[in-house]
Amino acid sequence: MNYEMNLANFNLTFGSEKQPMLDYFDDLVYTAFIKSTKYKSYIYKKNRISYQFTNIKKEQTEFGAFLTGFLYRTSSERHLLDNWGWSMFCIRLKDHKLAYIKNNWQSPSLKIFNSATNHILRVYKNNVNKYKRLNFELNIIGLPDYKALEGKIRNAKKVNEITLSFFYLNGEDNPFLGNIDSSLGKKIQSTIKKSEAEQFNLNVKNPNKPDVFFNSFKSLKCKAGIAINYISSFGNKKIVKNNDVLEKLPLKHLILSPYRYNNNLFNEINEKLKNI
Repeated sequence: MNYEMNLANFNLTFGSEKQPMLDYFDDLVYTAFIKSTKYKSYIYKKNRISYQFTNIKKEQTEFGAFLTGFLYRTSSERHLLDNWGWSMFCIRLKDHKLAYIKNNWQSPSLKIFNSATNHILRVYKNNVNKYKRLNFELNIIGLPDYKALEGKIRNAKKVNEITLSFFYLNGEDNPFLGNIDSSLGKKIQSTIKKSEAEQFNLNVKNPNKPDVFFNSFKSLKCKAGIAINYISSFGNKKIVKNNDVLEKLPLKHLILSPYRYNNNLFNEINEKLKNI
């Protein structure tokens, strides 16, 4: 069986101070995932389809700790439907990098995982008095298929606008200080000074050289989301985002079921996560 792996930045922060995920991991995040496997109120529903988490674990590996689990489609009787597909997630806790593995074309997408995770965190905090007023923000920024995005730009009749979305850093190093193309770096630094915030959008309307700007975006990897507003070769207005066209990486090690997978899987995941 061939599996499809997506990579992403699992960016989760809490409170007005935007505290990183690890500050609330044991008491809130991990507990919410565990409860989601047991109680009906945690089941996420969209378009008459239900989704439920199962087999949540904290895995200790030589590469650090991972939060792992599976997201299934379910029937109305809460039976897990293997033939409808499932997805496995592995979040490396030290840097909140995410490997998301789908076992077939019906598996829950990364977008569904984002929504289902938002749902269970909201249900849990609303049922715990000390967390009821605690806000959180989850942004899962997938590693896009750069060739697919470049193809959209190359074949577009016109690119109207490119938007980069930057999010709170979740305790990691500031991406704006890294190895970024100088022209894009200047735009980012200018926007930071104006917004005085770590979370903001950088909009470039009617870019003269969208391909050059896009090449600069590549160096940010999963530190920023992108939305390209363009007119297709047929004259239709379109918007494509990085999570719409994700990079699909092959996976060698088999996952036979949510209860049977080889620990060598984490060696491969760790290698793949070096891409982001």
